[in-house]
Amino acid sequence: MQRLPDLLTISAFTGTLVLLAAAEGAAHQPWLLVRAVIGAAALAGFYLALWLIFPDQLGLGDVKIAASIGLVLAWGSWSELFLGALAGALLGAAYARVLSARRGPAGPVYLPLGPFLLAGAFVVIALLPPGGTLPSRARRQAPRGWCGWRGGRASGW
Repeated sequence: MQRLPDLLTISAFTGTLVLLAAAEGAAHQPWLLVRAVIGAAALAGFYLALWLIFPDQLGLGDVKIAASIGLVLAWGSWSELFLGALAGALLGAAYARVLSARRGPAGPVYLPLGPFLLAGAFVVIALLPPGGTLPSRARRQAPRGWCGWRGGRASGW
């Protein structure tokens, strides 16, 4: 059984919250902190629900570290929060798949999810640009039909 100690998870959350509150004070944008707190509650609530449904598959430390991860990711954007949570889950699932393939039908594979949640958050923070959204493609114009119609009007006649 692996554990994420309360001293680590609670101090990570409070320290992150204090630093983000100080950054919000300097930036004079209260929405960033509000979004971060909502994101922390959402991600921690999601993992809490999973813990309540599958208490033998997920630890309470994973739920508590998800609050810190949600705080940091939602500070950037909602996209970062979603992609970071998804990346962490996919990294954990891929590693579990590799372990189960190597072990064969010997039984279930138990592994800590917290490191994969952190790795997914780091990957998303490192790869996304500072707006937190993926760069949009150049807006493409609708293709013209054989007679040049586009958007309800003739063009190129």
